[in-house]
Amino acid sequence: MTAIDGVQRPDSPPVNRPIRRPVLPIVTLALILTNVALFLGIELFQQPLIETLGLHFPKHQDFAWWQYATHMFIHDGWMHVLLNMMVLWVFGRALEQVWGHALMLIFYVVMGIGAALLYVQLNTWLFNQAVETILAAGLSPSELQQILANGQYIPVIEETAVATRYYNTTMVGASGATFGLLVCFAVLFPNYKLMLLLLPVPIAAKILVPLLVAMELFSAITGQSLFGNNIAHGAHLAGALLGLTIISLWLTLLRSSSPEQKPPQ
Repeated sequence: MTAIDGVQRPDSPPVNRPIRRPVLPIVTLALILTNVALFLGIELFQQPLIETLGLHFPKHQDFAWWQYATHMFIHDGWMHVLLNMMVLWVFGRALEQVWGHALMLIFYVVMGIGAALLYVQLNTWLFNQAVETILAAGLSPSELQQILANGQYIPVIEETAVATRYYNTTMVGASGATFGLLVCFAVLFPNYKLMLLLLPVPIAAKILVPLLVAMELFSAITGQSLFGNNIAHGAHLAGALLGLTIISLWLTLLRSSSPEQKPPQ
């Protein structure tokens, strides 16, 4: 194994391509600049872009289909955008060296949109389950709609709080896509050592990334998180699942089209 620009790369190239010198990760940089520019626009000029570009629940009156794509470029808070952009820079530029510019952009967008689609489908199912219970308790559809629109709930009917939360949640951030990148990196470079900011101990990617995914699964199931509230753990897991699917398909195609070549290790 050799190290180029701080990222381990295989001695044998993927597919039938010669090993290239590191190129400027223009897609990764463009994605970061777009995210930062939109965040600064919201912070400095107080533009209500979150309401327009954030992903609303499909039954919400402010929902629009394009929000499945735009939500991944909007962030809520400095720490939110900083962490996502750090992950995008560290892992995105490494993967862009392997995939190339076009595949990097395609895979990133697919993971971001796909994670949102899966997460919304899960939330819609949970919302519908709550609505069935609410209507069975005697509320009319018009009364339920008023409760949802006003962000209210009825204490004696616990499901109204569940339905109201899903209905009024706006999803923002690139975390679905960045979790996908994490998984792709761990598959391609399993032995590369990584360190967390709060745990400066080198840990192999094949160990650290599964641990992070397990933590997300725990938080999604229990509702308890080490990183605060209002985190879409389900979207993170969906991004991880899509990342694993995409990298598995890519490696399968790579091996079938060029059996004598070995994929990155």
